[in-house]
Amino acid sequence: MLIPDASLQDRMWRLWHDGELGEPYDFIDSLRFSGDGKHLAYRRGKVIETETQRWEVVLDGRQDGSYTWVGPPALRPDGGEVSYWAGAGVLHDPKSGLPNGVARSSTGRNGGHYFIVRGGKEDKNRFPSTPERY
Repeated sequence: MLIPDASLQDRMWRLWHDGELGEPYDFIDSLRFSGDGKHLAYRRGKVIETETQRWEVVLDGRQDGSYTWVGPPALRPDGGEVSYWAGAGVLHDPKSGLPNGVARSSTGRNGGHYFIVRGGKEDKNRFPSTPERY
């Protein structure tokens, strides 16, 4: 369950799962349960500076990776592995929070590069343009 944290002045979110309340984050979304309901993956993020964010994918309470952008996670049907798009050096629009280039086009004019992460391992291929879907 996602819970807004009213004790903090800025709008922050916490995840309540398995009887524990997680740390506050600026963003928590894209919750994905495995087919058997035993595994949970999601992404969370914090604003570091005006155009810089730090995003992580979490699987079963363990951080899988930390990047300047991650796409929604996809779980293998048995929940044993998570895959997602990730970005390094990505700048974000201060108003929308989206990676620069996503809201307007897929030109990727944000200085970042993108790659796929699967099972905690980054693909060696790097893509200079922003993925059309995030």
